[in-house]
Amino acid sequence: MKIVFAIVFLILFTEYSVAVAAYQEEISFKQNNGDTFKGYIKGDEWFHWVEDKQGNIIVYNQQTKNYEYGILKKVKDVYELVPSGVTIDKTNNASQAKISNTAIKHIDKKELNRIWKRKRQEALNVLTNT
Repeated sequence: MKIVFAIVFLILFTEYSVAVAAYQEEISFKQNNGDTFKGYIKGDEWFHWVEDKQGNIIVYNQQTKNYEYGILKKVKDVYELVPSGVTIDKTNNASQAKISNTAIKHIDKKELNRIWKRKRQEALNVLTNT
């Protein structure tokens, strides 16, 4: 039993210690219509998002194949970072106006950190239950 515990601990420690931080430099992202915008990847393999120069949180919408401003939405009693439906445009000027006129609010980094910690824990739980 001690051997099994030691192996599981070693696997978890290895997985936890090799988490790769996101690329730190500004990069270009491409929208479904071919437009591009610049941003920074944040997070790691468990939880990640994009931030623009103004610090707005951006997430990829799998359905529309576009990057959109993120919002926090309560799903099954926990907050999740989800696309808002407001796409990032080429100049960001129109999008800044859209942000001001919608329910998109500044997302507190503390809340993102809570989601990030929960996602990591969920991943570790999956590892230990297999």
